[in-house]
Amino acid sequence: MKYFLSFTVLLSLFMLYTQTAKEYFQEGKRKYQLEITGAYELFEKAIELDSNYWQAYYYRGLIFARSVFPSIEVYNDFNKVIELNPNFDSAYFHRGLVRTSLHGEHESIKDFTKAIELNPEYGEAYYQRGQKYYWLKEYQSALSDFKESTRIYPNWEVPYVERGLLKNDLGDYRGAILDYTKAIEINVKNAWNYMYRANAKSKLSDDNEALLDYNKSILLDSKNFLCFQNRALCKNKLKDYKDEIYDWTKVIELQPDWIDAYIGRGFAKFQSLDKKGACLDWSTAGEKGSMYAYDLIKKYCNN
Repeated sequence: MKYFLSFTVLLSLFMLYTQTAKEYFQEGKRKYQLEITGAYELFEKAIELDSNYWQAYYYRGLIFARSVFPSIEVYNDFNKVIELNPNFDSAYFHRGLVRTSLHGEHESIKDFTKAIELNPEYGEAYYQRGQKYYWLKEYQSALSDFKESTRIYPNWEVPYVERGLLKNDLGDYRGAILDYTKAIEINVKNAWNYMYRANAKSKLSDDNEALLDYNKSILLDSKNFLCFQNRALCKNKLKDYKDEIYDWTKVIELQPDWIDAYIGRGFAKFQSLDKKGACLDWSTAGEKGSMYAYDLIKKYCNN
């Protein structure tokens, strides 16, 4: 009877112990989904009470990943999850995100591949692996993964944009335009997608159509100096030097130390027969460190 009572007491304590860890975890998960604040401490408590509570390690890792630059602490939490539950696809996925910064693209690809093996419909894993292949210039593998990602998530704009950028790099401007167009259909308010499509149209010398996309992009985001720069270059091709000067001036307002803007505006002024203005812009570019600007001054201004 004595031994039976002792066993009963121990079993009751064990059940209380497990329930308490679960309660901390459930409360932490609730806070994580609502606001994050306070969730970390609750997951810590759950782990203190049950060092094999893999879900608590997983969510603590997610908090680390959202709060700080990828670190060994985040990596270790996802490692622990995989040790305790080696068939949990999301742990490999999130460890892959961390490994990109800590160990490089090749190592992260291994984790994304494992996540896909466990879940062949893991669209985000295909996208992330495709992106890493893109960075490694393994273009066909990247295209294959982006294709799978868009198949699984046909209404997610990101893989279309990434594939468009890749096609643009490969010189497939028409293919890039199709992808950017699909991304725009999904999200009409992303200014960058209009700029990317304009860039591809400009490469095909469809400059009037490109100009419309640049205009739309700037309407959505008037702080993107790169779009003003690209529109300036497009206007140069259309010989609209007055408006080109306006765009270069906007670039300078947004990025006063952007040397290319002074060079570009100088050329636009020179083509507008404002030699003095051109030479002043090139002089400013020279003062900011451009040796090319001094070559232009020597060639066009010292006579």
